[in-house]
Amino acid sequence: MIRNKDIAKIWVYNAGIDRTWQDKAYGVRKVNDLNEQIMFNKQGEIVLFLTGPDDIVFLTEKPDKEFLEDIKKFGYKDCQMIILPNEKNTISEYLFEHRDILKNINQEKLYIYIPYILSIFDEKICESLNLNIYGSNADMVKIINDKMNARKIMEQLSLPIVDGYLCNSRESLLKAHDLLVQKGCHKFAIKEPYNSAGKGVYFIRDDKQFASFARMMRFSKDESFEISIEQWLENKRDINYQIEISEDGNVELIAITEQIISVTSYKGTIYPARLSSTEVEMYEKYAQIIGKKLFDLGYRGLVGIDSMINENGEIIPAIEFNARLNQSSFYLPIMEFFAQKNRNTLIRSYDIQTNDRLDYKRLKRLLKQKQIYYSEDTEEGIIILNSSSLSAYKDSKYHSRLFLGIVFEKNKDIKSQYNIMDEFVKYAQTL
Repeated sequence: MIRNKDIAKIWVYNAGIDRTWQDKAYGVRKVNDLNEQIMFNKQGEIVLFLTGPDDIVFLTEKPDKEFLEDIKKFGYKDCQMIILPNEKNTISEYLFEHRDILKNINQEKLYIYIPYILSIFDEKICESLNLNIYGSNADMVKIINDKMNARKIMEQLSLPIVDGYLCNSRESLLKAHDLLVQKGCHKFAIKEPYNSAGKGVYFIRDDKQFASFARMMRFSKDESFEISIEQWLENKRDINYQIEISEDGNVELIAITEQIISVTSYKGTIYPARLSSTEVEMYEKYAQIIGKKLFDLGYRGLVGIDSMINENGEIIPAIEFNARLNQSSFYLPIMEFFAQKNRNTLIRSYDIQTNDRLDYKRLKRLLKQKQIYYSEDTEEGIIILNSSSLSAYKDSKYHSRLFLGIVFEKNKDIKSQYNIMDEFVKYAQTL
């Protein structure tokens, strides 16, 4: 349903709303980066690749006109954009406080309200305005997004999981660490219940770093707060597969993509994923097993499942669940567009700082000067996938979140395509 463009939708990109789930009394103390929320809000234009002509999109900045014209080549059709102030809170929180904005929407159309993450704010908005909302209730979304519950669910299903333990005290964390060391593990991933964009996941490289982390970690006295410590697997391949669970229990495998992970942070996507037919069949099987379990628990809607293939070629079918739209969800239409042309697509995100202001037109001009901008004749080259989060805010420098895609023939080496984009971004940062 989420990709059916015949259904009118209201899109609310509320990245950052998961901070409202986090109990500030426990875990690792975090600094609230207000500029990061501004950046999240401005990158909301990525929903445009999923929109249909009858859809409404809430944004905090109007995308560049040339950008909008360029993406029409890849299937984008004009939709209604409503521009909100770029405040230092999420779009869902803003709409909750200003529900009159939604009251003015043409109610003759049967809209489906689709947030990036379904939160209590979205739920209350739709209840008060009698709007149809996509997916489960907010409590269920929070439960499935809990990384500790993901591990529990996989254990209940008796599916392969990364060696590790759940801990609810410093003592249990120390014990779990010792048990993993006894098994030959010397590098670890420690996860808090809720994390996104790599925050709340900690890569522990050695005993000294672990000891420092254990001292810093704050636990609840009533043992209600859990974290996990898991073996860190080297030489792995990171795979994401997305499923949609309908109201009648049907589980549809939407897509399988290969992820680019830098330590603990998502950086991009490769499509199609480099998988054998046997591996694809296994993921189809796991999609149904996990999807049916989530349905039985009460979940409906889209969920992205992060998995991995270890150095021995064994599939670990679920590391965590993302009960929301995934970053790669938004780019699936454009990646499928090129797949039909027998092309691979590599999409990457970069956080860069520049002395001069960077905008879409300038970036496009630089790519053309380097002769690496996408060519419709060769159906190869770099495409720019955003405009509003370029020079999103300024302190001593301009801060940009840049999303680039490179389209290339299937027989070409992926690493060489990495290098083309990385070299260009290094050059852009000198501006």
